[in-house]
Amino acid sequence: MDKVKRWEESELSGQPTAEKPTLPDAKKKLAPLSDAGPMQLLKLQNDELREENSGLKARLAKAEDAAKAKPSVVKEVVVVKEEAEGSRVEAEAAKKEVAEVRSSCMFAFACFCGPAQEIAVITRRRRQCL
Repeated sequence: MDKVKRWEESELSGQPTAEKPTLPDAKKKLAPLSDAGPMQLLKLQNDELREENSGLKARLAKAEDAAKAKPSVVKEVVVVKEEAEGSRVEAEAAKKEVAEVRSSCMFAFACFCGPAQEIAVITRRRRQCL
């Protein structure tokens, strides 16, 4: 510990390398690891992670194959969506046209009929709607 302390102090002080003490050889104090204990647990965990990794790679490959096989489906969805949008626009235009025809019919009816007949027709239509 004393050698480590002197080495740290020399590193912080900025002494030239010839005067600096060397660290003790840490490799001499390390014992070789055996297959028991923590090393065995690490190997088990490593094997589990490799299995999980291979499973994820297989899922990724399957998803990529499915994505490559379905561009026509995506195109069909886009076409159907565009057709639906066109139909919606046509329906809105038809609603406007019906409203215009209805208002012009009401105007023509009001011009050719008397007020009493107009009220009777409107009342009849309201009852039919209810």
